[in-house]
Parts: sequence; structure tokens; C-alpha cells
Amino acid sequence: RNVVACCAKAEKSRRATGLLLDWVRLSQKGLAEKPPVSVFNTCINACEMCNEEELTLIVLDTMKETHETEGNLITFNIALKRLAKLGNYPACEGIIIGMLQGEVEPSVVTYTTAIAACARAAVKQPKIVYEWLRRMRSRKVQPNVVTYNTALAACIDGTMEGTFLGSKIAREMLDDVEHQLEEGEQEVELDIYRNVIPDA
Repeated sequence: RNVVACCAKAEKSRRATGLLLDWVRLSQKGLAEKPPVSVFNTCINACEMCNEEELTLIVLDTMKETHETEGNLITFNIALKRLAKLGNYPACEGIIIGMLQGEVEPSVVTYTTAIAACARAAVKQPKIVYEWLRRMRSRKVQPNVVTYNTALAACIDGTMEGTFLGSKIAREMLDDVEHQLEEGEQEVELDIYRNVIPDA
């Protein structure tokens, strides 16, 4: 596990994947335990960073065979990160629908990544961003400062509608900041995933 993690950290995706596949073969022969899903996620992330799409698919298929699962929250978030970089917001929605169907509850990172895809699209999508904010709240997932910053970036599209939605989002952010300050600053500093207060 440590060697795979070191290879992945050094962006040696082929080496990390080779070690993982050797580990899987050993487990199939009963000479080792199955590699946990977290190790598959480490390899998938390394493959994504190195733009090794074919390797990513091999690791995903091997994980499916080994654990009879499409993955966990981290696996889906890694896939979303790749799509967000490409600005492929419809595919992000498809992944999140698949997660919900597979009873994997999206996190603030999941929704923020989907919002990032709208900000990186060839034509920014402020309407879809606002819908994502509504959906995440409906599932009791609160936006944080990164979510709001990303959503506001998607609203800078030069249209009146984008400006209007941006001001609405900014108002909601300030309401959340006020609410968070009422809860007390000590708790705020401890939880980066829940912090709404803007940084520098």
C-alpha cells in the first residue's frame, strides 16, 4: 500500500498500476489479501493526474471485478474532477445521478466539482450552478467557501442573467456567513468543509 501511494504521489501512474495489478493477481491465488478500494482510488487519481485514460479504465474494471463495486464516494469524486477540468457539466450530472442510484451520497466536494464544470465550460452555466446549489441544500449538504467562490466564478459570463444569479448567490453566501458566525468561530476554524467565511 505504501509503495503504491509513493508511486502515485510521484505521478508514476504506470508503476503504481503495475504494483496494484500484481497485488490483485496474488490475492486471486490466495497469496495476499485483496487490495482495499482506497488503493484503487489512489491509482485512479494518479492515472487521472497523468492523463492515462486507458489505465484509469483498467483500474476501474479491475476494482469492479475484485470488489463487485463501481467504487465509493472518493472514486466518483475523482471521476468528477476529470470531467470538471474538461468543463463537461452534463457528464457530471450523469455521474451524480448514478451515485444516488447506487446509494452513494454526494458530499460538498462532489457538488463543488460539478459546479466547477459549469464554470470551466466553453459557455459558463450560471443557471445550472444555481440549480446545483438548490439540489445540494435539498440533500442537506451545505455549500462552503470553495463552493461559493466556484459558483460566483461561473456567474461571471458577461450576461445580465449571470450577474443577477451571482448577486443572489452572494446574498445567500452572506446569510450563511452570518449564521456561521452566530455558531461561534472556534468550530469554524476546525472544519474546512463547513467553513463559509471568505478567505483572503
